[in-house]
Amino acid sequence: MRFYNLVLPVPLPGALVYASKAPLLPGVRVLVPVKTRRMVGVVLEEVPEPSGPWEIREVEEVLDQEPLIPQELLRFLLWCQGYYLAPPGEVFRLAFPPGFFREIRRRYRLTPAGRQALAEGRAPEALSWFRKARSLRATRSRFTEAELSEFLARGWLSEEEDLSRLRPPEEPWLEFAGGEPLGEAERFLAERGRWPRRFLEEIFGRKAVEDLLRERRARVVSLPRLRRGPVVESGERPRPSPEQLSLIREIERFLPQGFTVFLLHGVTGSGKTLVYLEVAERVLAQGKSVLVLVPEIALTPYVETHFVAAFGREVAVLHSALSPSARAAEWFRVARGEARVVVGTRLALFAPLRDLGLIVVDEEHDPSYKQAERLPYQARDLALMRGRMAGVPVILGSATPSVKSFYFARTGRYRYLRLKSRPSGRRLPEVELVRLSGPEPFSSRLLEALSETLSRGEQALLFLNRRGYAPAVYCRECGEVLGCPNCSLTLTYHRARGLLLCHFCGHEVRAFPLCPHCQGTAFRLSGSGTERIEEELRKYFPGAEVARLDRDTVTSEKRLTDLLRRLRRGEIQILVGTQMVAQGHDLPGVTLVGVLLAEGGLHLPDYRAAERTFQLLVQVAGRAGRGNLPGRVILQTRLPEHYVLQAALKQDYEAFFEEDLARRRAFSFPPFKRLCLLLVTSVREEKAREGAERAAEFFRSWPELEVLGPAPAPLARLAGRFRWQVLLRAPRASAFDRPLQRFLEEVSRWPSGLRVTLDRDPEELL
Repeated sequence: MRFYNLVLPVPLPGALVYASKAPLLPGVRVLVPVKTRRMVGVVLEEVPEPSGPWEIREVEEVLDQEPLIPQELLRFLLWCQGYYLAPPGEVFRLAFPPGFFREIRRRYRLTPAGRQALAEGRAPEALSWFRKARSLRATRSRFTEAELSEFLARGWLSEEEDLSRLRPPEEPWLEFAGGEPLGEAERFLAERGRWPRRFLEEIFGRKAVEDLLRERRARVVSLPRLRRGPVVESGERPRPSPEQLSLIREIERFLPQGFTVFLLHGVTGSGKTLVYLEVAERVLAQGKSVLVLVPEIALTPYVETHFVAAFGREVAVLHSALSPSARAAEWFRVARGEARVVVGTRLALFAPLRDLGLIVVDEEHDPSYKQAERLPYQARDLALMRGRMAGVPVILGSATPSVKSFYFARTGRYRYLRLKSRPSGRRLPEVELVRLSGPEPFSSRLLEALSETLSRGEQALLFLNRRGYAPAVYCRECGEVLGCPNCSLTLTYHRARGLLLCHFCGHEVRAFPLCPHCQGTAFRLSGSGTERIEEELRKYFPGAEVARLDRDTVTSEKRLTDLLRRLRRGEIQILVGTQMVAQGHDLPGVTLVGVLLAEGGLHLPDYRAAERTFQLLVQVAGRAGRGNLPGRVILQTRLPEHYVLQAALKQDYEAFFEEDLARRRAFSFPPFKRLCLLLVTSVREEKAREGAERAAEFFRSWPELEVLGPAPAPLARLAGRFRWQVLLRAPRASAFDRPLQRFLEEVSRWPSGLRVTLDRDPEELL
């Protein structure tokens, strides 16, 4: 017998030891018993035989022939577990597609005897529900234990383990059989070696494919299902400008030296993506792989298209909007080495790339790199650690770098690279501040500019970071706002769906209910969201095609791709959007950008509110004038004198940076100090407060830590739980390690009902 440490998908503080007759490689998945259940585990390492009276259980099945998780990624995942002090199962879950690392659950399916009993009327009609396999949980919610036992005893149901989705979905491919390729379809197949049958039939027709098989010019093989990627238009990659070429050579000079961090600071439209492509090409030529992170799912089609045009099927895409089968197939292509370039959102950080040679973090400043739920990690910061552990360079790219990254570049910790101009002499757009005075969302200046833009046959983009129709609804009789019963948030009115929605917990009610305070029936809408702006624009410009890009309209990858394609073809004249339109998109037809409420994020009680507002304004302004025509930007605001608005007006990053850095230095915020946020929640407010007080008292005994609080969180109640927080401040990250470990031991003895979340390096304090 050999003995191995395994990570399991359960909230245990460490690994468990299992025995195996056969040798196991680190990184393979196995099926193991856990009490009365079975689970998928990941092998970490071989260990000596444990001593003690307990029973060591045996591995039941090995799921993978070769390790799916390379050694470098295993080490990185274990480092993440230690840094965030999270159960290893929570961390390893991030490295797999849904269903690949989980408990094996039981399900129930109708047997042939059950079908016959239904057909003959001997079984209750309710049994037909099992024509599709059903989980134990779903079954128990519909049938009693006695009914289920009877169905099983009569042989009408079969009980089985759900082993689906442990391996990638497959489909038939055609493989070229060799010889001289004759017809068009055969030449196409010969160039690629093999190709999915469904794609060949779409291109050449079913008869041409059947002829290939009948004449034995091709054979059918079963391979993982290939995701339908973007349609890449033909055309050569542009040549780098002298400025771009200089930076490419600078990065190339450091490639052999291993881990180096580059901050690529380029104005919007300066061609940062081309720099990434050129460097990636050099890395791939060395036989290594490339990881490219983007902050939003909405940005993946743009970046993917450029990389697919350059590297073809070497590119895989990973993000949460893919269907489970598509994501699993893409992930397996990476794990097997079939794709050496991964483009994706923060979850792609954990892609099982082998021989990693370069990491790119595009739009490195974006708050979407921070995961808020479950394990609160920062993908940009972890990309730096993965680069350090793998010994590879990391490029952080942005037109508006985070204050922290720019500070590290200023102090020499990162190598600073600057792109000051757009290619082909294209100028940055002219920016104009317009003071808002009344309640109307459009100033006369913006309406006039929109009319001029449309009359010239050009496109416009309007930005408002509020989705829905109206962000608040008031009762006209008592004046109370309609709020979420579970959260300290107002309900947003979504007119198209006829609902009032909470954008945090998902609570919804039909619009409009009786006022919960006075039973009134008359309501007043306050403010505007993107849905209302879209409606108003259709009234002002009835002949224009208006579209909306936000999380309500873009619910799948296909919808997003279709909308962006229509926009680039000029079929849309005005696009209204939230943060999803703010960065990364190259829209050459857009010459006017309007920001409806420029100071929208300034009033949040958060030390990064000014930084995020400035970044959003500059990024969305950068969508204008990227084609051959000059661009124009109108920022509507009620605070035209604010330093953030003045810096955005001049597109002066350094002026903003100096002002914001001085404020952070004065209040000891990052990058001058490290932070850790403790959030204590309970369904009872007094319990949450008591837990936060107890936590603050614990940390005050550690001299290196400064304790701020406890205090109610700015969002004092979310999803039915009251929230109190304690903010810890320290001169360096390592000062948190021992106190947090000891604190978690203390929390394990706290009464049930209290939840404690540790957020190391918090991106917001809400």
